[in-house]
Amino acid sequence: MRGVLASIAVSIFVAGCVGSAIDPLGAEGSLSDLVESAPRATFLREPVLAGTSVATAVQTALEDGPTLRAGRAGEAAAAARVEEARSALRPSINLGVTAGMGAGTPVDVTPTTTLSQRIFDGSAAQTRIIAAQTRADVAVSDTALRVTERALLALVAWEELHTARVLHDIAESSVARSDDLASRIDRLLSAGAGRTADALRAAARQADARATLASAEGRVAEAEASAREVFGALPAVGPLPRAPEPSFAGRASEALRALTSQVEAARADLLARTAERAPTVFLDLIGGIDSDNDPDVGAAIRLDYALGTGGQREAAVRAAEAEVARLEAELALLDSDIERALAAAAARDAALSRERVAAREAETTAAQALEDAERGFESGRVDSLDLLDLGRDMDRAATRHAEIAAAHRVAGFERLALAGELLAVLGVDPRRVEP
Repeated sequence: MRGVLASIAVSIFVAGCVGSAIDPLGAEGSLSDLVESAPRATFLREPVLAGTSVATAVQTALEDGPTLRAGRAGEAAAAARVEEARSALRPSINLGVTAGMGAGTPVDVTPTTTLSQRIFDGSAAQTRIIAAQTRADVAVSDTALRVTERALLALVAWEELHTARVLHDIAESSVARSDDLASRIDRLLSAGAGRTADALRAAARQADARATLASAEGRVAEAEASAREVFGALPAVGPLPRAPEPSFAGRASEALRALTSQVEAARADLLARTAERAPTVFLDLIGGIDSDNDPDVGAAIRLDYALGTGGQREAAVRAAEAEVARLEAELALLDSDIERALAAAAARDAALSRERVAAREAETTAAQALEDAERGFESGRVDSLDLLDLGRDMDRAATRHAEIAAAHRVAGFERLALAGELLAVLGVDPRRVEP
């Protein structure tokens, strides 16, 4: 027994010497450096719209939709791969049977049990676990990114339905106004004071107004179908509330966080590939029954190292280094793209704000001009053609104002989605929403 213990001690000492001579993490860093370099930043944002009708509808749409279920399935798969990686550090038990026969002796069948525990591998197994854990973080970020896209789609559908109904109301008002003017011109003709050309112009505008109304009805039908698809039922919508400004300049972007986790996973893969240059050492406890049916228990140190594979190992390390470099370059590019996109979105938001003010003033002015012309038509100071043109101008101004206002409201939420703050503002946490 002393010989066995001595051989174990010597083997462990030799394995330690091998580990220090082949520093598997040397040039690329260390396991502790890898763990410390991956802090999980938390970006807290006040859920200013939580509990509003639109936020409640969005959360319900997420709960009932397939996006969250797909994300949860991806997270579960990533978590399973973490457990698979951890299993390399757990002991394994193997059952076997040895059969032998000597000259003039009966067949000797001996059952054996071997318990093996990994005791050294240059931290290869541990870095694979870290890689799997960071890929699990990628899955969580991917879920949040998908949910953000779905939430933004729901907000767009909400606003489109509201805008379609507003434009429908404008078209209905235009039809009623053109019908009323046509009736007044007919009365003037009957009294011998009107002109046939005026009646024909009014009839043409009536037809144009009804065509616009038909188009508006079609837009409402399409918007309602889209809303039913997103929300599961037709919501009683109003205009979207004003979106707050982003607070973290894109640092909370789930796309950025997902790619950051991918870089960390690739670095862990590189460390694991580098660590594979070192041999793997196992402690084996072997139990069996000898030829006299007596228990036989022993221990051994087993060193596992594939000879003649140095070229393959070096190639694997170089491939891992290239993958890290590629992902780091993509991360820098994505960071720059997000910064540039947020600046462009802020500029567009400011431009839409100015356009919205101008469009509202134009609508107000057109409505006042039409009201004044209505009074002048009764007194004969305003021609029917002027009245028709002013009515069309007001309809166009009202339509433009409605569409610019809708684009402005949606643009604010698009900025929040790009910055990674949309779900927080709505009070939606993908980790707590159950599909």
